Amino acid sequence: MVQAQATHKGDPPPSLSSIAEDLLARILCCAAPEDIIQLRKTCRSLHAASTRRFVWLHALRSVMYEHQIFLPTYDLDSMSIAQLEAAAIRPAKVVKKAIALNNSEVALQPRSHRVLVNWQDEDEEAYYMQEDEPRDFAEITHIPGGRFLITTSDNYSRMYVKLWDLGQPGDGQSRISLLATMKTPADVFIHVTAPTPDGTGIRIFAAVTAHNTFGVKVYEIFPLQSSPTFKEIAFINTNGFISSIGVSGNRVICTTGRMTNTPANGIVLVWDYVHNIATTFQPSLSFPREVYLWGDYAVLYHTDTLTMWKIPALRSGTPNFDEAMPVSLPVWQDAIPFSTSVGDYQAMPYHQMGWFPATAHCRYIIICGTLTDPSAVEFLLYKLEGTPTSSDLDLDSPSDSPSAVPTLLTRARFDHEVIHAAHSFVRCPPQICDHHVVMTCFLEERMLVLAFPVPDEEEVSSPSTVMCKFRIGDMSPELVEFSAATGRAFLFASDTGELRVVDYIDPR
Repeated sequence: MVQAQATHKGDPPPSLSSIAEDLLARILCCAAPEDIIQLRKTCRSLHAASTRRFVWLHALRSVMYEHQIFLPTYDLDSMSIAQLEAAAIRPAKVVKKAIALNNSEVALQPRSHRVLVNWQDEDEEAYYMQEDEPRDFAEITHIPGGRFLITTSDNYSRMYVKLWDLGQPGDGQSRISLLATMKTPADVFIHVTAPTPDGTGIRIFAAVTAHNTFGVKVYEIFPLQSSPTFKEIAFINTNGFISSIGVSGNRVICTTGRMTNTPANGIVLVWDYVHNIATTFQPSLSFPREVYLWGDYAVLYHTDTLTMWKIPALRSGTPNFDEAMPVSLPVWQDAIPFSTSVGDYQAMPYHQMGWFPATAHCRYIIICGTLTDPSAVEFLLYKLEGTPTSSDLDLDSPSDSPSAVPTLLTRARFDHEVIHAAHSFVRCPPQICDHHVVMTCFLEERMLVLAFPVPDEEEVSSPSTVMCKFRIGDMSPELVEFSAATGRAFLFASDTGELRVVDYIDPR
């Protein structure tokens, strides 16, 4: 902390008690929540300044921005100072709990859990002929922050998409409310969610299939409205099954076509759904498994390679999905550098990807590989920094590399139980929480939580890793979701038709 200057030569500098409390409070607004707590222990003046409501209101807003937490997650106007403080330090508290239990057989116990039963509509329930027949969700998707949950289920004649309000994080006794239901004859598979421009609504990007018609639909819903309603705001026909979707701002990127390992067999679509303009290109490499937008470029993950492609100009009209179109060449490509031989690769969709602003300075790509010698699971963390534009590249020389390319920041290796659970990581996308990558999966009545720090710069040595267990009770869930920033888990078991909402962090 910078010392105040003495008023006269030889005089001691004034103490903090001589600085106006309002000024000290505004200085605290520049500190991280945990630093505020440490600073207020140093003297009465800082302690008094830390009790100002605007200090913790600013701290929570900063944490929500850093962790891409959906704005309506917290009712900021009605929260007490204690509630604001608890919410602001919750992400750091989750990571601290995980680190404290690293490699321990002791599992973190839930602070509260609630069970959502009778979640089906009458016509949905009528589909099941036997009372003991397993009920099932096709998907559960939590909105960053953990207050809102989207579920999809079907009875082969129609799909049910529902939005639930689970209550503010930290309030484990809130009543679970069904906010909206959408019934559609099309199969709906949600790939990505993102906020509306004003931050108060949710946009849902889904692959839809109906009567041999394939496409991408964008739905919009505002949870805080008196009667929230799912509204379709955009649709594009893709002429083929969609395997992955990415979002950045107004643009959607997706893959469509046959999924094989032979070259030139997939189409990449880039679509501005607000202005309804689009383009396609056919990569010269194998079918991309995951797709990302980065400035004027597409970053594609293939089985064992990362590539970067210049996006052609977007135009109005029907995009070209003819697989006989000329293939495009990447402007950059790099083999995935796992440390030893790999038996299986997985691209891991990053949970908060759609919640970054299109101008966000930094994004991440996480790739998982199951190593065969020695047996382990390794995660590679790539950083997409800055916003590369077409001026970075001489388009007349497509073999030249652009000035900004994905950077491998670090690699983290886990073994033991992770090997047996690795296949389920793809069902629960990783998150960035308190400067750590956090991943979860289910393993024998426990939720396995893995974490490793995100370095500021490229790190040659492997980071310290964290592996701990969160107890979930007597159930065997098929679907597991976890909001790392708020310590709330979502677990669904079809044998009981039970959706369980579990809070792990003390609300105080």
